[in-house]
Amino acid sequence: MITARKKWGFRIVVICLPVLLLMAGEGWLRWVGMGYETTFLIPSKEKPGLLRENPNFGLRFFPKEMLRAPLPLLVEPSKPPQTIRIVVLGESAARGEPEPAFSFPRMLQVMLESQHPDKRFEVINTAVTAINSHALRSIAQDVVPLKADFWVVYAGNNEVMGPFGPGSVFGSQSSSLTMVRLSLAARRLRIVQWLSDRAVSMGGQSVATSWEGLEMFTDKAIHPSDPRLEGVHKCFEKNLTDILTQAREAGAVPVLCTVGVNLRDSSPFASKSRPGISAEDVSRFNQELELAKKSIQTNNPAGGLEAFDRAAAIDGSHAELAFQRARLNALLDRKAEASKLYQQACDLDALAFRADSRINETIRKVAQDAGQAATLVDTAAALTQSSTNGISGSELFLEYVHLNFDGNYIVALETAKAIAARMGPAAPAADWPSLGAMQVRLGYTDSRRLEVLRNIRARLSQPPFNKQSTWTGQDRQLKDETSRLLNLARQTPHREAEKVIFATSIQSAPEDWMLRDLHARTLLMFNETAEATNEWQRVLNTIPHYYQAWLRLGAALNTPRSAAQAEAFLRRATELRPDVADGFRELGINLGLQKRYEEAEASFAKAIRLRRKSPDVEIAWGLMWVNANRPDRALDHYRRAVDLSPGDLNAKVSLCQLLISQNQHTEAVGHLRSIIQEHPSNVPTRHMLADAIAASGDSAGALAEVAAAVEANPTSLEARHRLAVEFVKRKRWGDAEVQFREMTQQKPQDPAIRYNLAKMFSDQGKKTEAIEQLQITLNTSPEHAPSQKLLQQLKEAKPEPR
Repeated sequence: MITARKKWGFRIVVICLPVLLLMAGEGWLRWVGMGYETTFLIPSKEKPGLLRENPNFGLRFFPKEMLRAPLPLLVEPSKPPQTIRIVVLGESAARGEPEPAFSFPRMLQVMLESQHPDKRFEVINTAVTAINSHALRSIAQDVVPLKADFWVVYAGNNEVMGPFGPGSVFGSQSSSLTMVRLSLAARRLRIVQWLSDRAVSMGGQSVATSWEGLEMFTDKAIHPSDPRLEGVHKCFEKNLTDILTQAREAGAVPVLCTVGVNLRDSSPFASKSRPGISAEDVSRFNQELELAKKSIQTNNPAGGLEAFDRAAAIDGSHAELAFQRARLNALLDRKAEASKLYQQACDLDALAFRADSRINETIRKVAQDAGQAATLVDTAAALTQSSTNGISGSELFLEYVHLNFDGNYIVALETAKAIAARMGPAAPAADWPSLGAMQVRLGYTDSRRLEVLRNIRARLSQPPFNKQSTWTGQDRQLKDETSRLLNLARQTPHREAEKVIFATSIQSAPEDWMLRDLHARTLLMFNETAEATNEWQRVLNTIPHYYQAWLRLGAALNTPRSAAQAEAFLRRATELRPDVADGFRELGINLGLQKRYEEAEASFAKAIRLRRKSPDVEIAWGLMWVNANRPDRALDHYRRAVDLSPGDLNAKVSLCQLLISQNQHTEAVGHLRSIIQEHPSNVPTRHMLADAIAASGDSAGALAEVAAAVEANPTSLEARHRLAVEFVKRKRWGDAEVQFREMTQQKPQDPAIRYNLAKMFSDQGKKTEAIEQLQITLNTSPEHAPSQKLLQQLKEAKPEPR
């Protein structure tokens, strides 16, 4: 007979045994090193005694293939004496995307140092791309031991589309805060991490193959009336309130910032019709939209307003409708109505990548409820006040939410003023650094702006950006500005001026590794590789786990002459970040340069596993086989690159160049025509198409394409020169002269143009006309040697016998 004591003993064993087994399994997995650390900060191996960011922190929120990592950090566990420590919590906007060196947290530190030179300020930027308040709360919990004086929170753009949101692509979705927090707590356990990995490897879970930017979300549109959004806002408010509680428990003053977004120059990413709308109403709605557009085009704005109003009566929840109504009201100088409609367009956006008005209302409410225990900085209002007509736009934003240098400056200044007010008056009082002074201090030169805008233009060329109604104008502006900045970067005096700026900045802040990293990248742009590599060595002396410095250093040396030296740097980069494809791609290039093709292929294959949908790895792989004189293998990779990204210009051009070299003109012509259909003003592509057509025996078709390049680009000297040359080849002298003379009108001081015109006259035997053009050339460019030589030849030539 089982006694009561034995029954209780059995029950205890039944209850405790699973717990003990779980603890034993957890302990064993930690002992053998399986799984990953989940805290935001971990001990630095390279700098003992300091803490660094945990590159695997995001694994609780993202699939391994889509991991987003924090910025490189080195932090003392205990706050140094006479130091004001500030922690910034946020997403990509607070991180400073696309260039963290110009983020508002960087400016914040400079501003506060200018006011209190007797104190040391330490701003720790913990912002991570694509996270939301669920992750921010975890970061806040982990930074409590740092004993910061202030916590600055600038967040709210990713609540819907970020981890656990209804628009998320990162795994499970939930509006239950309890379930989210239980899930995150469980993921701290190594045994749960191990089980999750096994489930993925066995195909039991569906995860994205790699990070592909906002394009991943294009099928995640959510109507603004979706009931799940209510849960999003409740979670955001509770997480924000908890962060304030954690800040106070840590002895920090929480500073809550409202979030600015681009309302005027970034149209909605997607619109969804109201639920239950009939097909007949959809048809009527579209008819009214078309009528409105035609009314505007025919200078009938009143008719456009009426049509928009009728469309809104059919479906008032259509985001693009609200945006177009806003634009028309702005054109009619109805500023208040335009502002209201621009905000409505943001609030109705079915791809909610921007903080809507309710997010900012929640931030204000949480700050107000906290009273004197928190500080509210209405940065959204400050950005609005500094914008054209009081509507935030491209003068402060790079695209939809990420601030340009001027926008970051405004956010930093408003935040600095709020913190300074909490600290008390400075003695003696000092002026805040001007925008120009901040540009010098942080190394914001024209070459750095060029790199930022190139990055932004490349991003915006992909969905969903290139589907926005504002994209065409935005891309044109970026193209023009990058062309202007590139021209400046090629001028020696401008380069020397930039070097002086960096020398001044580095002298004032020699320990600023981000500044030195910018300097190295600038030197590399100016083809001063040795100086750039020396600067990156200094960066690594300061922050040795900064993988991008290792990668950039290796890439700078990745030439046939120094490939062996570069290999060590690239291998270190891949060791530090084995989850990033760029390192393995560059290592593959390196091994190919050393003719170690089998190892190179393994490295390229690893890069592709990490980033399956990006064509750049396939292009690099193909180029290796081109250089190895294996065009057959190269074509396989170039074709795969085009299949992966049919709209990628570089992939198609690389393929077409190789096809032409292999006399496969028919396939090349097909691809080139598809490029021109998407990029009709691309002169080099039209010329490549002309070459391919000519090689296939169609001389007339080739000339037609060259002429089409001029028609599409009437101000392009390159296009006109090629057309003139084609006419000269065919001895169509009159047509060639028309093109050359048009070029002299466009650029009268260019000696090469008049020289070519003179050469054409000389070839025709028109000695007088040729000498006339050469004399004009030498009047403006007396040192032009080709003109001098041809003029002398013409003067010395004997007249031909009649």
